[in-house]
Amino acid sequence: MLQEYTNTILAINQFKEKHADVFNEYEKLMELRGQQEIELKNWAKENGDQNNGVVAVRVDKKYKKWYDVEVLKQSEYWRVISEVAYSIEEKINKDKLEEMAKDGSVGRELLRDAFREEEMSPAVSIKLL
Repeated sequence: MLQEYTNTILAINQFKEKHADVFNEYEKLMELRGQQEIELKNWAKENGDQNNGVVAVRVDKKYKKWYDVEVLKQSEYWRVISEVAYSIEEKINKDKLEEMAKDGSVGRELLRDAFREEEMSPAVSIKLL
């Protein structure tokens, strides 16, 4: 088995040497593709979704969403929130807080006032059709 494996490795190396120009060209093209992919993604962020029948580029906006702890701390509900939906790491557990609003132990208006949303850099995907 060792000799068979060795023969296969040697055959691969000989093939690569014999066709080195093809492998080198392939590597250059792959490097160029990588550079152009970065440029295409940056371009798409400015120009939106694109499709030329061969390649489709999709841009999806991303948002960071959270509840402002300082707003919550100033509310009459803070004691209940801190017991149920506030962690030692000083973070709000969004799911628990929203559940508290559903069951009425926290006012929905407070959640609307404390809700924050920040647009982040969009996600760009490239797909060959």
